[in-house]
Amino acid sequence: MRRRRSGTEYDHRTVVNVANSQAIAVIGAGAMGRGIVQLFAQSGAPVKFYDASASAVSAAHAFVIDMLNKRVEKGRISRAEGDQSINNLIPCTRINDIADCDIVIEAVVEDLQIKQQLFAEIESVVS
Repeated sequence: MRRRRSGTEYDHRTVVNVANSQAIAVIGAGAMGRGIVQLFAQSGAPVKFYDASASAVSAAHAFVIDMLNKRVEKGRISRAEGDQSINNLIPCTRINDIADCDIVIEAVVEDLQIKQQLFAEIESVVS
């Protein structure tokens, strides 16, 4: 078991179990989306991530790579683990790129209209 800064316990094996059996996508490349992408990538899962802004996808990709490299530099993960995690990152520039995903995690701005539009679009792509 590990502890988050908030003190909540979590077990990374749960993420690994889900990640190993499912194709995963994260929609939204902001702070929360980046963190979710990194979590799944470090857990060994190829993870696709998409944002309506191609520059946000590019920035998220660079950010997560930088975070993983920092973990390697600090000795928290090995170089091999860092490289594998980086290889698990799959940036997507079209929402249709997530069509094969079993799990889609939404991490977009807290705006009901945007979320409703997004869910309708996701449903048309993955169903």
